[in-house]
Amino acid sequence: MTIFSTFLTRSIRTLTTGNAPVKTTATQWSPKKRVSRETMEKIRALAFRQPDVYDSIKLSQEFKLSVEAIRRILKSKYQPTFKDAERQEKNRYKAMGERKEAFKRLGRK
Repeated sequence: MTIFSTFLTRSIRTLTTGNAPVKTTATQWSPKKRVSRETMEKIRALAFRQPDVYDSIKLSQEFKLSVEAIRRILKSKYQPTFKDAERQEKNRYKAMGERKEAFKRLGRK
């Protein structure tokens, strides 16, 4: 066993057993703006078809998103199942209807 592997084993054991306090500075990703699946697909398509024209910076300017958000969209390979996509779409339309009703109650169009 080398010195590095011993250190690594001890570090993992410490993290998993809680023998020492562990400081983490990482914060959870919390984007300012949510993007629809359609928009994500458009971003991926543009980046795939014309990578020399549409880099992360150009896409962030076009879609008014942060460069980090674009990077995460391009990196993500998640594709919802048909059932999940259907449920998400249903929830989206339900939320849109609720917002529309709230605006009507406030006297706005």
